[in-house]
Amino acid sequence: MTFMSLVGGLSYPLLAGGCGVLYSLGSYFYMKGYADMAKDVAMARYTGLAPIKIVGLLGSFALCCKACYDMP
Repeated sequence: MTFMSLVGGLSYPLLAGGCGVLYSLGSYFYMKGYADMAKDVAMARYTGLAPIKIVGLLGSFALCCKACYDMP
């Protein structure tokens, strides 16, 4: 994730930063759901805003591919 954000940030710094923020927020909510012992651990991980972790990861991957494709 970090390497993809760094490579994508060479050409698209604001979008790469936004994807990093989405990934970080999703990781936080994933961890928060995982630590809640009152819920079933299998499904508690993806409650709330945890799925935006996947959006941030895929966005960073797409930016990395686009930046590498556009390099001379």
